Amino acid sequence: MTEDQVQQRKNLFMGGIAALGGVGLFILLFSVFGVEPSGFTGAVTTGLLVTAAGCFASAARIKRDARRNS
Repeated sequence: MTEDQVQQRKNLFMGGIAALGGVGLFILLFSVFGVEPSGFTGAVTTGLLVTAAGCFASAARIKRDARRNS
């Protein structure tokens, strides 16, 4: 892999970790403040999970393409 690919992969992986951290923060806030899950909080949590999955998938795709081209 080139340095650019390594950097892109690292950034995508960290973005996925940050999105999962956001989900964890929402769950923590729900339990600490006793917030009832609503449509809005469900949409935000789902959006964060989709973002994390997209980041991890893109990072895996970069690695797969690098192996294919070498």
